[in-house]
Amino acid sequence: MTRAIIRLGHGLVAIAIAAMIAITLVDVVARGLFNRPIVGVVDVIELSMIWLTMLGIALAWAERAHIVVDIIDTVVSPRIVRRLDQGARLVTAAVMGYLAWLAVPLLEGVADFGDTTMNLRLPLTWFWAAIIFGYGVSCLVLIGSLFSGPPANET
Repeated sequence: MTRAIIRLGHGLVAIAIAAMIAITLVDVVARGLFNRPIVGVVDVIELSMIWLTMLGIALAWAERAHIVVDIIDTVVSPRIVRRLDQGARLVTAAVMGYLAWLAVPLLEGVADFGDTTMNLRLPLTWFWAAIIFGYGVSCLVLIGSLFSGPPANET
């Protein structure tokens, strides 16, 4: 089940990146050849980029693909390394959860004010929703990883 969700996330990211490239290419061609840029491309690309970034952060946590500097690993026992890793994931989960919590009033403020993008008038709540989603899912993934065993490549 978890692998299927991760594959789905990768598929969504790939489709979104391909769509962003295609939209940008069409906009550049329309602007260059016909002097008719597509209105709202920047709005769509910005919204797509924030969702991709936040989904990518959660996917990186799920796959334990973040960059790690192994300095202590060579001088302490594997058991201590596992405990340090668990502690780091616990602290990071707390930070991710806190960041998601901090973003909620910001989303509410943007919603109350009715902020939108310049061209397409997309509600800015979609941008803040992406931030809350990304940090929230990252928090849940990290908490879940505390209760599962070490990844297959670390046993």
